[in-house]
Amino acid sequence: MSQNEKVLVISDLSLSDTIGSSDPRLSGSNVAKLVEALEEFKGDGHLIILGNLLDLGVSDSSVSEYETARAALDHNELVVSFIANFTKNHHGRVVVIPGLKDRSLAWDEELSTLVINRLGATFCLELEVRLHSQNRIERVLVASGREFDEHARASDPYSPFDTPWATHRLTDVLPKALREGPSLLWGAERLQDPEDLAGLAASRIVYSKVLKYSVFALLPIILTVLVRIPLLASLPGIGRLNGLRSLSKLRLELLAITSLIDIIVVISIILFLAQRVYSALSKASPTTMGTKRDLNIASRIGAQAVLRRGYKALIVAHSRQPELTKVGSGYFANPGGVQPILKKMPGRLGLPAAYSMVSEVTWLELSTNNTLKLELFGFTSSTHVPFINRIVASPNENFPRVPSLIASLPEGKDYDELDPRELIRFLRPRRIAHISVLALGIIDLASALTPPLRSRLRDILEFLPSNVATFADATTALIGVALLGLSFGISKGQRLAWAISTLAVAVGVISNLLKGGDYEEATALLLLLAFLLQNRAAFDQRGSREKFLNRIVKATAYWLLTLIIGTFSIWLDGTFQRHARRITIDKAVIAAASRMIASPVEVLPHLLNRFISPTLFTATIGIAIYLVAGLFLPYVTELTSEHRSQSSSGLTEREIVAAYSRGTLDYFALRDDKEHFVSHDTLIAYANYGSTCLISPDPIGPEVGAKQAAKELISTLRSRGKSIAVLGASQQWVDFYRSIGLHEYYIGDEAVVDVTSLSLEGKTHKGLRQAVNRIRKYGYTSEFCSPMEITPEVKDQILEVMTRSRKGDAERGFSMTLGRVADPVDDDILITCCKDPNGTLVGFCQWVPAPGIDGYSLDLMRRDTGEHPNGLIDFMIVETIEYLRARGKTHLSLNFATMRGVLAGERGDGITQRVEKMVLKRLSDSMQIESLWKFNSKFDPDWSPRYLIYDKLENLPSVLLSVAKAESFWEIPVIGRFLSQDQEKKTTVA
Repeated sequence: MSQNEKVLVISDLSLSDTIGSSDPRLSGSNVAKLVEALEEFKGDGHLIILGNLLDLGVSDSSVSEYETARAALDHNELVVSFIANFTKNHHGRVVVIPGLKDRSLAWDEELSTLVINRLGATFCLELEVRLHSQNRIERVLVASGREFDEHARASDPYSPFDTPWATHRLTDVLPKALREGPSLLWGAERLQDPEDLAGLAASRIVYSKVLKYSVFALLPIILTVLVRIPLLASLPGIGRLNGLRSLSKLRLELLAITSLIDIIVVISIILFLAQRVYSALSKASPTTMGTKRDLNIASRIGAQAVLRRGYKALIVAHSRQPELTKVGSGYFANPGGVQPILKKMPGRLGLPAAYSMVSEVTWLELSTNNTLKLELFGFTSSTHVPFINRIVASPNENFPRVPSLIASLPEGKDYDELDPRELIRFLRPRRIAHISVLALGIIDLASALTPPLRSRLRDILEFLPSNVATFADATTALIGVALLGLSFGISKGQRLAWAISTLAVAVGVISNLLKGGDYEEATALLLLLAFLLQNRAAFDQRGSREKFLNRIVKATAYWLLTLIIGTFSIWLDGTFQRHARRITIDKAVIAAASRMIASPVEVLPHLLNRFISPTLFTATIGIAIYLVAGLFLPYVTELTSEHRSQSSSGLTEREIVAAYSRGTLDYFALRDDKEHFVSHDTLIAYANYGSTCLISPDPIGPEVGAKQAAKELISTLRSRGKSIAVLGASQQWVDFYRSIGLHEYYIGDEAVVDVTSLSLEGKTHKGLRQAVNRIRKYGYTSEFCSPMEITPEVKDQILEVMTRSRKGDAERGFSMTLGRVADPVDDDILITCCKDPNGTLVGFCQWVPAPGIDGYSLDLMRRDTGEHPNGLIDFMIVETIEYLRARGKTHLSLNFATMRGVLAGERGDGITQRVEKMVLKRLSDSMQIESLWKFNSKFDPDWSPRYLIYDKLENLPSVLLSVAKAESFWEIPVIGRFLSQDQEKKTTVA
């Protein structure tokens, strides 16, 4: 293509002889509107129809595909005419790439001849577009996209006998299902996510069956209202009221309140049943409630491999999910489609997702001037949406109504149909619910321990006995305690904590009203109840049923044991003290049980009652705290092997590090004490420390695959209730971590030396030059080898130096140490050995490969504690720099300087920075913080900042403790004494 030519890419025309006639919901107006929009196209160009020109999928088996195709072309004369005249009008070519619905174009010669004769098109399975821009040619690969879908990929696309699962689903499963259940599966052939048939059927059943007949639940409410009217008139307190007006007003208020409670209960039951039905029926769905699957992820990851072959962009269709995004130094694009598709829409008010036919027409334009330019255009048109869907679902109102530019690269904005906030959309509801539950728990507890207002209590006692108010007050106290314990589970998104909290809040509304007319607390709890119900999808973490039942059994046993002790205490006191009224064993049971719930019904002697009543109720409070704390405080699930994915290409962890390592810490992912999560050819190393999952280093893999794998792992960790931390994160990953709801905290800089430019000449490096020359003058030498080349004698000397320098053979670290020394499994590491004039090893440095900087990164640096000239470490580093320079390497990563930017005054001069600087100065004596910074500065390094990534501020203390455990910071004065109880991790020495 020349610079003045363009390329139009459209997909999913799905021409058939039914669109626009037999089914008004699948209107043919989209094609007409597209043709009208493309009529504005001026100049020379080419047209690519990228899959599904014809809809030959779900069709009558008695009619041949040839007859179906001919009828479809005859029925859609407008678009056929436009395509047939495109070559003449724009002096270009029309290329058709078969898709899933018209795959037979690849092997059916009669069918392809028909299309060629009618449209003047040519066929191919894959197309390379070459665009001339200034002095270079930009290459773009255009493919159907089926090759990236494991369910639609054909080993031999030219064979009619090679039928993947997607083909069977389209030609066999759907036709049969549509015949047997047309109302439930209508539009399934146009479902955007073909794997979501179970979710579609479940949603249709809920909205067409469950909710449709739920209106009959209002009949009992109407009957109860009619029954309550005479009952209200007969209440004992009503007769003592003066005045007909007060009587009528109170009757109406009571009637309204009780009816409102009934309505809330009925609606809650209906929503609960709807959700239970939907959850049970949609278990086979690949997506959770209200969420959508990224259908382009496999193609987007595949784009990286395409770009490595010299292409500038990859364009695919198949998923009908429009997209235009950057991938590394190139682009990935999906033109979307023309015909309406059935999309999953999140439900409102916590209702299940609804499926609506959405008509969004999109297409791509490619052009070139100074560089390749890709533009995504689109518009939406009206389609038939059922009334219930318009009420319960949240449609996309942001799509333009007229043909408009949606995205443009490289100079404009990109476009991804999926909401980038999908991974963090539950964090805000969880935090709000956590704070609210915690606050209202405190308020409820305080309210229960303070006397009610007399005027309000008097009104309550006019209608109810005093025991009811006393029992309601005790219930409010228990609910307050429960909410305090449940708040932690709520913050983790635990489903069980949500269910119990919802029930407790609902009961709390009633108990606050009955204990003394606390309308303010009841209103606040009612608002919290509405919030919990509306955001129920945010609480999806499921725990262990065995753990739950075990805790319930223990709590019940403790309560019964307390009841037995209380019963015998009361009975024995009544027997031996010879009270006027003898206390039998059955009355003792009732007295003890009623006092455990702060609602005594049996009269006891004054002295006994004074001591036994608070004791039994306090025991109940203690058991409640034990139950709630045990269920929800440590309620996290480890990431077991069943949650660890596998590399799509079968690469091992070590092969992934060798192929995709870009950071200086990547090799440390191979530590023996780190677990590995492998997905999308990406390796993520982590370790569990209590409720915290500590990740280090950053994900290792292809850019798109690494980010997707990180999203999957973090999503899994959040669903398991784990706190998340990344130790030693690089600046390149900080923006990504922010985008998924994490926060960063600066912890220091890594010194990276440019070995090609470092020189010992000049006044600046006088001290370093003198130290190195002094060591050389005394006859010290250096040798370089790999673990495979080390002799047993040298290896023994290395271990001896380690033992003396560390006063033992324990090596500490996690994020920036390998944990192994001279192990033959690490055949690509470099070891610098320093020997004295007698040939005895007196120091060594172990370096791990860092392909991202074309060099090595420091792992261990040890020297003998004996009498040696100053500068031994300087000598080993300088010798290593000269060794790497001679072999064409460019960089060497040295020590990590903790909080260097704060000490250097580069992080600002605020109060926080001043406090940090003061603390660091105090710790420098024992932890060598400032001395490490000044030592590294001698080599003129570039400083690469490193960060601690954490998920929530309230989790920061546990994250810091996990870091201390991982890095084994036991030598910190005072702090180390509290941490030293944990077992130290030791280096495994080969």
